[in-house]
Amino acid sequence: MTGCCSGTTCEPGTADAACGSDAAACTNCTTNGYYCFEQHCEVCDANTCPAGCCDNNGVCQTGTTTALCGAAGGYCVDCLWQYGDACYHQQCEACDAHTCPNGCCDADGVCQAGTAYDICGGGGAACAACTAGQVCSNQACVPGSPPACYSNTCANGCCSAAHICMSGQTQTSCGTGGATCADCANANETCLNGACTACNATTCPTGCCDATGDCRTGAEDGLCGTNGAACVNCAPNGQICVGHACVADDDDDNDDNDDNDASPDDADNDDNDTSPDDDDDNDTVDDDVSPDDDVSPDDDDDNDSADDDATPAHHGSGSSGSSGCGC
Repeated sequence: MTGCCSGTTCEPGTADAACGSDAAACTNCTTNGYYCFEQHCEVCDANTCPAGCCDNNGVCQTGTTTALCGAAGGYCVDCLWQYGDACYHQQCEACDAHTCPNGCCDADGVCQAGTAYDICGGGGAACAACTAGQVCSNQACVPGSPPACYSNTCANGCCSAAHICMSGQTQTSCGTGGATCADCANANETCLNGACTACNATTCPTGCCDATGDCRTGAEDGLCGTNGAACVNCAPNGQICVGHACVADDDDDNDDNDDNDASPDDADNDDNDTSPDDDDDNDTVDDDVSPDDDVSPDDDDDNDSADDDATPAHHGSGSSGSSGCGC
């Protein structure tokens, strides 16, 4: 099978933004929240993402990170934000001796190595911050004098005001290369890979920034948004967060049966509209005897006995035929 045409360029046809085959024009699946699977735009689900989870943009993720955890094509979950847990074997589980046997659990419930002066511990216990006159040795705070902190003795961390090598990964002691530790919390920033970083479109491209400067998934009703913008609380306006944006919650009878919403389970077509191609407007006239020209999955007005919702989720890969791109 050949690829698809993007102008005069032949693309493989397997990318989400350039999906297609048979030398047809490439389709950007992400426009409709779809995912490119076997050169067709498909909904991300257990068939197209069996080994990972589907994020809020409909993209298949590995499902192994704390922010995007899940498996078998289910919805990805932000374990830390929703449960205060970490992602362990693609499931949100509390940090403990079972999920963090070789390290310690920090204040956010994340498993750490447990070998730093300010993040010390093992066996899945709570991480401890060693105090003056102690060092972290074999994942335990024991009496001792820490070596002087320099770039050659603290290459992976930062030096505190007391010249002690810190992990460099906490909000109050952030840094690397033996530099002086920075307090990110005072600047309303987040310590990311040893640097105080403002939450913005670069550092939080798929989520939104909360009031404390942390990057959130942007998929919660109370914290909705994307592209590093400030998170919005949809609830006060009676809205819900869909696709990282606040939208009206139009399912006013709570039956999930297409009260002008976008839910694909509205098989009974009770959306009460009067559009020409919709035979659910409670009259006796067949409003449309021509073939169905509506591609929405909840429209059963094509005068056949088949349920359109049960058809395969192929949503097109461009028009057929060669466009002369050399595919």
